[in-house]
Amino acid sequence: MTRQTYENEASLKNEADTAFEVEKAWGCKLIKLPIKNQIDFLMKDKAGNSRAFVEVKNRACNRHKYPTYMISLHKWVAGMNMANYLGMEFVLIVNWDDEIGYLKCKSSLDGITVNMGGRKDRGDAQDIEPVVHIPIYLFEILVTHDV
Repeated sequence: MTRQTYENEASLKNEADTAFEVEKAWGCKLIKLPIKNQIDFLMKDKAGNSRAFVEVKNRACNRHKYPTYMISLHKWVAGMNMANYLGMEFVLIVNWDDEIGYLKCKSSLDGITVNMGGRKDRGDAQDIEPVVHIPIYLFEILVTHDV
C-alpha cells in the first residue's frame, strides 16, 4: 500500500516561490529533486558546483509563534545522510509569514530534541511520528517580508 502524498499545485507553487527568493538572496540555483529523494532541492553555486541539499517548508504563521520548528525525523535523517555521505551541507529553509529563515543542519546543534508529534488536521494517523524540534533562535534570517 502506498501512502497518499499531500503535495498539490498550490503547495508546489509556494515551494517554487520560496526557492526563487532563496536563489535571489544567495545567488544560487535550486534544482528540484524527484520525490523519491525525500529532500526538495539540490543547491548549486554560480560555478555550477553542488553545495547542499535543501528542504523548503512554508508555514502560515509568524516565525516566533512557536518556540521550536518541528520537522519529521525521517526527513531530517534523509537530509543529513545525503549531505554527510557526499561531504555537503543540509540546509532547512522555512518561509514563515514574516520571514524566511534558514538553518545549516548539523547533528550537534544545541537544544534539538526528538519526540512524537505531527499534525492532526488531516485525519492521517501516519502524520504522528518521531519529529525533531529545533529552537527557533537557531534559524538565521534570510529575507524579511513586509507584513
